[in-house]
Amino acid sequence: MGAKRASIALAAAAALAGCGEGEPKRAVDARTEVLRFYAVDAPAVALARSDPGAKLAQIDAAAAGLPAWERIRGAVLGPLHAAGLRRADLTRLTRPRDEIEGLDAAALAVGLPTPQDFTAGESLVVLATDRSAMLARLLRRSAQGGRLQSAGRLDEAVLYRSPDATFAVRDGVLVSAPTLATLRAAIERRDGDSDLQLDEDVVKSLFDELGVEGALLAYADLGVIRDADPGLRSLYSQAPWLAQLGQAAASVQPVAGSVRIDIAVKAVEGDIELAGLPVGATPTRFTISSSSAAELLPARRADPVRDLLLGLAPLAGEATATADAVRAQAAVAP
Repeated sequence: MGAKRASIALAAAAALAGCGEGEPKRAVDARTEVLRFYAVDAPAVALARSDPGAKLAQIDAAAAGLPAWERIRGAVLGPLHAAGLRRADLTRLTRPRDEIEGLDAAALAVGLPTPQDFTAGESLVVLATDRSAMLARLLRRSAQGGRLQSAGRLDEAVLYRSPDATFAVRDGVLVSAPTLATLRAAIERRDGDSDLQLDEDVVKSLFDELGVEGALLAYADLGVIRDADPGLRSLYSQAPWLAQLGQAAASVQPVAGSVRIDIAVKAVEGDIELAGLPVGATPTRFTISSSSAAELLPARRADPVRDLLLGLAPLAGEATATADAVRAQAAVAP
C-alpha cells in the first residue's frame, strides 16, 4: 500500500507541475517543424531565431525605409495581423515558455515553398510555438469577432480565411498562405514523405558556414531560383562561373545603425573551380549601387531577384572564394 500511495503522490505532483496554461512541451525542434512545410526544392526561406527580441527590433529600426526589408516585414506581419495577432501576442508566442536544452521552442519562417510559388510570388508563413493553447485561443477569438471565417478542417488542423489570406492552426503551429489550395498543399507536404520536405540538416549545415548567426537567417537555392527567374538566367549568361553556385545561407544583424549581411554559398557539387572567378582567397571589395544592379538585371514584368537586389542597394562589402565556398559580407544603409 505504501508503494501505491507513493505512486499516486508522484502522479499528482506531475499533474500539478503541468498546470498553468496546460501546454505540452515541444518534442520537435521548432525550426525543424517550420521547415517541414516547405518543399525540398524551396527557392528561399527566411527564419527568425527563437526569442530574437531586441535584435529583431534593432534590425527593424536600422532597416526602416529599406524596400527589401519592408517587403519581407510585410510578408510576415501582414498575414499575422490579418489573423488578429497583435504585437504583444507575437512577442509571447515567439518567446519560449520552457527552455529545453537542444531544442528551439519557437520559430518563425517566411518563404517560397515551391518553385511555382516563386514565379507567382506567393509566400508561406509558418509560426511554431510552445504556447499551443494560447495560439488556438487567439485564432478562435478572431473568428468569433468576425475577423476570420471558418474554412473547415484538414488532418486535425483548423482552417480559417480572411479577405487576404488563409490560416491553419494545429499543435502549436500556425500556417498562413494566400489561398486555401496553397495552404492545403503545405499541410499535406508536412504530413507526407519527409524526402519531399526541406531538410533541416541541409539548412543547418549551411548556417554553420556563417561566421555569425544573426537574429534573422535565410536559406536559398540559387540553382532553383535561376531556373525559375529569367532575369537571373540572363545574368548567368554574362557570368558563367555563377552556375557553380548552389545552396546559400545568409545572416542579418544590426551593426552601428546599419544592417550587416553575411553570406556563404556552396558549390552545386564537389569543389568550386576558382579559375574564372572574380574573387579569390584575398578579400575583394565590391559596391552595388541601384544603377549597377539595374544594369546587371534588366527590367522584366516579374523579377523577384532584381526587386530584392534593388531593394537592398546600395550594398558595399568584400568577398572571398575558396574551393569550399564563396563568402561575402556587406553593409546596407537605408
